[in-house]
Amino acid sequence: MDKKMKEKLLVASLLLIITIMSVTSFININSFQKNLIESEVASVVVKGNEFISKLQYALKYGKEINNFYGMNSLIKDWKDHYEEVDNASILLMDGEIKYAYNKIDNYDSKNIISSIPFNEGEKYKIINESGKIEILLPIYDSTNTQIAAYKIALNNKIINSKLSYYTNKLIKIAIILIIFAFIILGIFSIKGSYVKNGQISKNRILIIILSVVGLIQILYSVYSYNMFSSAYVDLSKNIGISTINSIDRDITKIINNGVTYSQIGEYEDYLNNIAELIPQIESINLTQLTAEEDDFKYRFNEKDLKVEKFTIVDSENKCALINIKIDKAYIKSALRIILLDSITIFATSFFFMVEIVLFLILYIMNANKKYMRNHEKSSSFATTSYTGGNLRILSYIVYTACYMPVSFVPLVMKELYTSMSGGGTSDFLMGLPISIVFFTGALFTVVGGKLIDNIGWKKVMYIGTGILIVSTIASGISNNVFLFILSRGFYGVGYALIYISMRSFSASFKDETSKKNGFASITAGVYAGVNTGAVFGAILMEKIGYRSVFLISSVIMGIAVLIIRFYFWESAEDKESHKHINRGKSINTSEKEKLGILKFLSNPSIIGFFLLITVPMAMTVIFLDYFYPVYASEFKIGTGTIGRAYLINGIFVAYISPILLKYMGNKLSKLKSVVFSMLLVSASFIVFAMLNSPLGMLLASAILGLGEGVGLASQTEYYLNLKATTYIGKGEALGYYSNIRKISQTFGPQIFAILLIFGYNVGIGILGIITLVFVTLFVIQTFYNKRKELV
Repeated sequence: MDKKMKEKLLVASLLLIITIMSVTSFININSFQKNLIESEVASVVVKGNEFISKLQYALKYGKEINNFYGMNSLIKDWKDHYEEVDNASILLMDGEIKYAYNKIDNYDSKNIISSIPFNEGEKYKIINESGKIEILLPIYDSTNTQIAAYKIALNNKIINSKLSYYTNKLIKIAIILIIFAFIILGIFSIKGSYVKNGQISKNRILIIILSVVGLIQILYSVYSYNMFSSAYVDLSKNIGISTINSIDRDITKIINNGVTYSQIGEYEDYLNNIAELIPQIESINLTQLTAEEDDFKYRFNEKDLKVEKFTIVDSENKCALINIKIDKAYIKSALRIILLDSITIFATSFFFMVEIVLFLILYIMNANKKYMRNHEKSSSFATTSYTGGNLRILSYIVYTACYMPVSFVPLVMKELYTSMSGGGTSDFLMGLPISIVFFTGALFTVVGGKLIDNIGWKKVMYIGTGILIVSTIASGISNNVFLFILSRGFYGVGYALIYISMRSFSASFKDETSKKNGFASITAGVYAGVNTGAVFGAILMEKIGYRSVFLISSVIMGIAVLIIRFYFWESAEDKESHKHINRGKSINTSEKEKLGILKFLSNPSIIGFFLLITVPMAMTVIFLDYFYPVYASEFKIGTGTIGRAYLINGIFVAYISPILLKYMGNKLSKLKSVVFSMLLVSASFIVFAMLNSPLGMLLASAILGLGEGVGLASQTEYYLNLKATTYIGKGEALGYYSNIRKISQTFGPQIFAILLIFGYNVGIGILGIITLVFVTLFVIQTFYNKRKELV
């Protein structure tokens, strides 16, 4: 490898490190920002309730909310005590801004007005309005009827300044680690060798770059975790101090009015109500003591995470000790999210790094113009040296983009329907966007094949990618269910066209080894893309919302257009190549005529396999794509958990199951392998039904991945060895197999919706038992058919 290539590889590797660390930083900072805002909100809620208590006391003794003299001055006095508050106002039930620190309009926005009424038990509401975080607190009259709301707008500058402190620390350590990586990779570039036996070694390049990037990411994650651990303790300490000062002010006012501690009535409810408002606080206690000489503002016990303060001395020379205990479980939970995100990103970035490094090698080994020029010759598809590099990166980019929204499509449907109807939505309706994708995908897989015959695979590639981009953008901007379903329908069209065109490109090669390399590259890129897209999409959904994820997905799809333009050639031989493929499809015509399509489909072995094996196996896709988002929504489980479920499933499909298949080897027959895979699928459903928890989701995903990995290989092999499939040809047989799967997946969400009538765990448990029954029937039918020599 010459000096110029090494320099390109070094620069590209650094860009890769910067990209991965930027994504990790963004996600971790976003998680921290969420908790920071939660802390600020909790603190302001306590302070706001102080103000409302005084107001409601005045209302109780004759004051009227519509005619409260001096209210603007009271609001100003309250607001000026707290720099974290930007504005404060009192809204009447019709949305009129009656009093305010800074009155901008007479009425508030429709979004705020619709949020003013509080349900029983609701203590406050958080609203994001035009980038501002606003809090609503209910105001009640003497009959406990809500008559207004207190709106508090937080000061974004204060939040951003606190956030920037930690962001700057992360940027500094990132720069140090990037310089460190540059030095290590620079040494390898100068002293090391990327060449083995006279040729560039992909494995050597991969090992070196992945080792350095992996080491940097681990160091960065460890530093981030420790920094955020300290940050969460500081946040909890500050909220404890703020709360203890608020309580102290209330007590001071009471004591200054001549009341003694012995005369104060029940105060446990008052303290418990405050503790319930603030998630960082576990408990608040007040202990009466003889006056202490030790005077301090507060003290913080870092070991036990306690904040303590003595109150004012009363006329009986008594005081009280306020003790606030910080909830350690809250801090652990927040840190667990940071840790899980870091581990998830590390595991997912492995797929990303491998695919990008392989693409870098492809780029370095083949300068664009030279690469295109070499393959525009008429003998391009006659080559025996094709490795599939361009197909692998294209399928990776496309499937990463396509699977970014997969964890929340049903949730978007639910949100759009609810906003239109004003009520809830059914599980049936939530599955429609998925069904329409499978339906149009199945239809245009056939149409796409014919389109390729007429205009060639490259134009179909462009059309498919273009439709994917437009439909994804349309999905993101959809404001009603009809547009969203229509967008997903077109998405299914693009999905089918790009997939069939990639396979057609691979099939165009005359050499069998080149064909196999092409198909294997598609599979590798698809699995890596599914894992990357599903995980990052799920995590980003929690941080920036679904509309932004759809937009990012469409941008990534735009990269696919560039790859097609610069890395996919179209020679003069293409048309002849497609004709060759078409002739190949009609080789078995005479045999097919003898048996006939109806005879093939009515064969007991084929019917049994399709109904008892193919249909249940197709449900595994719907289990992840439809059921998990619906289940997570119902039980308030974050989409990040769904992303991790996809990651675990993908690892077991792509990496663990091949090891199991290799171990099984000749120990299990084709039939036993099929049965074993379906038993695993059944077990995954039953395990989920028994555990019915986030842990159950992850464990079921692992078992399901194992079943899918074993099943996809063994079931296809078993199916193609049935006599009925050999009569019509393997190509035609695979076509029917693929279409049965797609049809099953089209109706899959509706089947799940029916099962969910029985409840989440019972419904999935029933599915597990039905799958087990189907497998048993399949085994019985197979042995029966063998006796009749029908298999």
